[in-house]
Amino acid sequence: DHRFGLGGARLSSGNFAIIRMDLRDGKWAVIHESPDICNPHLQFRLRTGTRIMIQENRGAVVDDEGNMFQPCNQRGVGLYSIAADGSDRKDFPVGPPVTPSTTGHECWIGDTDRVMVTLSGFYDDGQKKGNVLEVSHDWPKPRVVFESPHVWNHGSVSKCGRYFVTD
Repeated sequence: DHRFGLGGARLSSGNFAIIRMDLRDGKWAVIHESPDICNPHLQFRLRTGTRIMIQENRGAVVDDEGNMFQPCNQRGVGLYSIAADGSDRKDFPVGPPVTPSTTGHECWIGDTDRVMVTLSGFYDDGQKKGNVLEVSHDWPKPRVVFESPHVWNHGSVSKCGRYFVTD
């Protein structure tokens, strides 16, 4: 509804925060915080705006000026969502130990609760092997979108959810 914007900030506690700004009245609030969301790649779920997708750089090391010295530790980079008010965290089945780390490039698939995400390495879902995946909170494991010997990175999905591009 174009009412809210999202941003990130570092708190004095050392944690990182998700800030939701009301674009009508100018008010803002910290709605979520974690030590592992230094590079959150925030996205509202398309059309409904009911969920916010967040990248989680588990164990990242960031200095006081914001320079990232370590993008993650052995726990890797994962992905989860929260409700638009900051409650109800739900992890997507992506990132260690399920898959290799995400690349940090993901997007909602059309008007669904599914997400297209690229990985830093290959994943075999039992049918195909590749690094472009479709994930859902309701699935125990991701689905490889297409088999490829290449590692893909940036991705985008059409509003209808039927078409995608990646490089």
